[in-house]
Amino acid sequence: MRWIFYVVATAALIASSAWFAASPDDTKWMPALASALVVWSEAVGTLALRRRRDSTTRAANDERVERG
Repeated sequence: MRWIFYVVATAALIASSAWFAASPDDTKWMPALASALVVWSEAVGTLALRRRRDSTTRAANDERVERG
């Protein structure tokens, strides 16, 4: 599931780089902002997946202790 974030981040970075190369001088900051937003969203998504996996693991461990 984490690979989705990497694919989207890579595609966005490639697109923003192409946009950066083709944009006029006064809008050169926009691709940098877009890239920063992609990296930030990837970090947040990875953190959310990690927390979800940790809570699922804890729930499974609690269930095993109750049965044992």
